[in-house]
Formats: sequence, C-alpha cells, structure tokens
Amino acid sequence: YQTKTPGWESAPAVNVTLPPQKNFISSSNNANETGGSFFLELNGDGRTDIYADPANLEAFQNTGNGTFSKIPWNKPFTGRLYNQVLQGPAEAFLLDINSDGLTDALAEPGAYLSNGVNGWIRAPEWDIPTNGGGRVADINGDGLNDFVYARYRSPDFDHLEESTKVVSLNTGHGFEVRQDYSIPIYFSYNSDKDTYQLLDVNGDRFVDIIAVDQTSESSPGSVYLNNGFNGWESTPSAIWKMTLEPFTPTPQPNQWPMDLHPLTRFADVNSDGFIDIIRSYNEMKVYQTIPDTMQINQVYLNNGVNGWTRSSAWENTIPKWFMTYVLDAFPNITTVDLEALIVDINGDDIVDVAESYYGFDPKDVVRPASVATEQLQSKYSRWHQNIYLGKGATPDVLTGIT
Repeated sequence: YQTKTPGWESAPAVNVTLPPQKNFISSSNNANETGGSFFLELNGDGRTDIYADPANLEAFQNTGNGTFSKIPWNKPFTGRLYNQVLQGPAEAFLLDINSDGLTDALAEPGAYLSNGVNGWIRAPEWDIPTNGGGRVADINGDGLNDFVYARYRSPDFDHLEESTKVVSLNTGHGFEVRQDYSIPIYFSYNSDKDTYQLLDVNGDRFVDIIAVDQTSESSPGSVYLNNGFNGWESTPSAIWKMTLEPFTPTPQPNQWPMDLHPLTRFADVNSDGFIDIIRSYNEMKVYQTIPDTMQINQVYLNNGVNGWTRSSAWENTIPKWFMTYVLDAFPNITTVDLEALIVDINGDDIVDVAESYYGFDPKDVVRPASVATEQLQSKYSRWHQNIYLGKGATPDVLTGIT
C-alpha cells in the first residue's frame, strides 16, 4: 500500500452531496447520539444510507455516485434512535441483530428487523429488555451483536435502589442471558461523568471497555480489557494507558473564558486496524467578533501495543467546526453543540467526516445585538453541510508478474 497524506478531502473535491435539511446536531455529549439523522445500511447494497429521525422521518438511499435519493421506509415504533448508547427506555438501538448486513432496531416494546426493502417489521423472537445503561457490541468475538446492561441508581423519593448487570449473548436466533459473564463497572451510575464505549483497543477481536470523562479537558481514560471468555478484567489495564494532554487555547484579544469540554471520539483514522482517538473543541459567541483560530485538536494514534501516541500530522487535518460549542449573549436562545459524524460514506473502509446542521454561520459570528431574536433566527440561520472523505491508503498497482 502507498501511504497518502493524513487527513480528509473536502466535498468539492470528492463530489458527495448530502440530502438537504438533515441535522447532525448533538443533543448530548454521549457517544454517537446525533439528535437527528443517522448513517446506516438500510437495503443491503453495501453502501451507507441515511435515516432522518426524529424530524421528517425519511430514508435516503446511497446511489453510489455521490448522491442520496429518498425512498419509503416504515418506522413502526416511537422514540429517537441511538447506535451505541441507549439514553432511556423510550429510545431505540440501531444494530444488525441477525447478521444479515441490514440495520435492525431494538425498541420498546421489542425487536424489529429490517426487510431490506421498505422498513422495519416486528420480530418478537429477538425481544430483549432495553433501558438506559445498555450497550451493543460483539462481546465474545463470534460476529454477532450482543447486549450488555449495567446500571446503578441510588434510592430516592420516586424509585427504589437499582443495581443490575446483565450480559445477553446473541445466539443467532435470539438473546441468551449469561450469568457467567462479569462487568467491572456500571455504564450508568447516578451522576457519573464518565462515558463508556465497547471497542477493541488491542486488535484481539474482543471488545474492551473504554471509560472517558467527557466533561474534563485532561482527565485520563481507563481501559478494561476483555479476557476472551467471560467478560472483562476487574480493574483498569496496567498496560493500556490513555493519557490525554490538557487543551491549551490560543490567547485571543478581549476573549471570554473558554469552557473547554472537548469532544472525544474513537475511530480508526489511519486504517491500520486499531482504534484511534480524536479530541476537538471550538466555540463561537453570537454578537462578538472572534478570530477564526480557536479550534483545538488532538489526535492520538493507537500503537497496537500499549496505548496511544499523539500525532501532530493528523491534528492539522481535522475539519473546521468538527465540534463547536455555540454560546449566546442572551439567555433566550438555546446553546447548542455542532458535531460532525464519523462514518464510512463511500464504502472504501476508510472513515469519513460529515457535517450537517441548521443554525448560525460559524464563519460569520458577528450579529447585530439590536436585532430581535426571531429576526436573528430567520436572517442569520442557514443550512451548513460539508463532506470530507478520508484519504487513508491506496493499494499499489500490479502491472505484471514475472
């Protein structure tokens, strides 16, 4: 393989167009919850499609030529969609339950399989209790998505104490609760600030547990390694270290204090088969002129042995507004997070970056303070969409055999 320059190519160069007016705005700092549209595989053609939820329930098929076309798609359940972390009992997981390459759903009151044509259909044989504190991943390395539930809630005036840890393995025709599996932590624990993801950090095909405090700019993360037969090690790994450096913003004239809560995302950015770390933060404040130099990026490449090493070469390639905290001088306009999504859009097994949101223009942050709020929304809000395809690596060309 030829190693290309790290980073992503912007939309004009790659000829990919997103459907108009589909939000990728995060409503929380939890993993991969968009509060809007989702990338997923709907129809089994191997290309990443888009499902817009909850606003304007619409499905868009990836045509393979850089565009998306609208198709009918039935959603017979309510609740917002999540693809890794479930926020509450009224929500729905998106995952491939039966390993047919199509995106199914675990929702209240049960499971729904994709028919690959026009929607999800009820499949009671795949039912499993869902609630906040759940995670979906292939726990035992058999290629099937399993369900892990670990939640603790202290008692208060409206509920009893809850302390539950359950691993349900996918058998290929349903889910089986396994009492022999152990979980070292709770994914949901009262006011616990850590967020947890199930990812294979060491390349052994078994998903490990990564814990990161999303509210801290420098808090080190923890890794609980999967032992390969009945769960995870009871304590964080002494070998795999996640040491994240503090963010140091560039001083700006007349700058307000930056409330640094960097977004942390995990993805194989350099296509070497190991999970890397992207951390990014930017902010803009309505009605103030701030130089466009505030974005802070950190990229840590997985060394495949014992942790991650910071890479300045990749940090310089993170697209602008990868994660932006929008502040306002007035309390009656909601503060929002603008968050890019990491996904393989064009099916080349290299992660891409997609941005789509409706709001103030990050490139034009000055607003006349005398204009009424509703006038601001109509005059200065607009749709912003950008696609960045990962450069990754390309195979050498075989010209002959001698």
